[in-house]
Amino acid sequence: ANSTVAIIMKDTEIAFNKAFQAVLYSLNGVQSANGVYKICSDIDQYHKEKKTNNYRQPVPEEFDPCSPEYLQWLREEASMLLDDKSEFKDLVNYIAREYNGEAVLAPIKGYKRTVEKVQEKYSGDSSRILDLARGMVVFDTIGQLSDALKYIKIRNDAQLSTTANGKPLLVRAKDRISPVFDASKNTGGYRDILLNLCFSSGHTVELQLHIASFLDLKNRRGHRVYEEARSIHMFNEAFTKLSYNWRVDSSPEEVEELLDEIRSGAITSLNLDYSEALWSLEAQSRLAEAMNAKECRLQDISLRSCFCGDDFLVKCLPLDDAELWSPENDHGHVGRVVRLGSKLHEGTGGRISSLGITRLVRYLNGSLRVLDLQGCLDLDWYENCGDGVANALLQLAEEMESDNFLLLPQLQELNLKSTGLTPDGMDTLQLLKRRGHLSRVNILTDDKLRTGLPRCIEKTYLGSTIIEH
Repeated sequence: ANSTVAIIMKDTEIAFNKAFQAVLYSLNGVQSANGVYKICSDIDQYHKEKKTNNYRQPVPEEFDPCSPEYLQWLREEASMLLDDKSEFKDLVNYIAREYNGEAVLAPIKGYKRTVEKVQEKYSGDSSRILDLARGMVVFDTIGQLSDALKYIKIRNDAQLSTTANGKPLLVRAKDRISPVFDASKNTGGYRDILLNLCFSSGHTVELQLHIASFLDLKNRRGHRVYEEARSIHMFNEAFTKLSYNWRVDSSPEEVEELLDEIRSGAITSLNLDYSEALWSLEAQSRLAEAMNAKECRLQDISLRSCFCGDDFLVKCLPLDDAELWSPENDHGHVGRVVRLGSKLHEGTGGRISSLGITRLVRYLNGSLRVLDLQGCLDLDWYENCGDGVANALLQLAEEMESDNFLLLPQLQELNLKSTGLTPDGMDTLQLLKRRGHLSRVNILTDDKLRTGLPRCIEKTYLGSTIIEH
């Protein structure tokens, strides 16, 4: 049964990821996602600076927040915010009307579910539950959603500047829609925006901003699959994260158990760093075979100092070299984090050529978040792997630009330390940034590039690159 859930979960995550790529590559999709990220970041930063990020409902003096009487009072307050003439309903309807969305006000959260949540998450303190009153607006495009969020932020800023005590409308913003958010790890692939708004009564409500294509997938299968997967701990790292040292003398039973865990979809994060057994092509082939199982849900893999290079990539990424990535043929969430380099043992990172990098990116372009190649060497020259990576990325970007695709839109970190990166290679990476690719990527390089010149340290903020020498 767990194997069946793993297959369905994997297919669902792939479907969500394809839907997300389609949203990103829609008109102004990337710019809108960046706008959402900035607004939500600004809201979080404001409350951190003001130390107002301890979110609670008001508690009258006559109530104990852990008492049933207080919860009943809180539910009555929440019900009033769902009335026809309430501030909350007016705001939801206005946003839907002005920004071409569809408004939905949900009934107040059920009493049984509320009590369960208060006990499980808040140790019985009902003042910490912020979603008794809920509403949502569904948009067709991320541009509409971004414009609606800008309007809410404008109202929030106006309220801060005009009210005597400077009380904000927006008390919390969860950005689960921009590429920064790791949806595969946290929500089974689903994406939305969750806002908590505080009105004049002091009561806080939840406003959800959805995109129609995501919500349709969620209603058809996503939420049910997510709940079932959560019930068997598929999102609990205590059950899905595994570290193992595959030694030459490891028992066959241990190794087969490891491979079964990979094949079955039971683990999503695997650390095999410094596993000497993987220095053999036979062991790499066995690992690649397990990773290609239909049920496999491996998202993070670390193979530092394992000599896993081009040969391994060919085996575990069975892709026609002529096939270019697109949202339609995206291969899903596998490869969220890939570490093939070396930290302690220089020279034991993978032997990777530009062809290997091309294969990796073509297979994982839509989902890769971290690519660690520290200590990797070029397959042919045993040096300048960093420049080979940069040139391969530039070539792929040029192919993708013809179809208006972005290179590695979710990538957050690219580690090219000890790869022989030269100033020319760094110039190539900066050129990619100027052309809109790798916009939020933290590029890690040696303190000095291969020629001995001081390294350029790049700091990125919302697509803008600041160079410090």
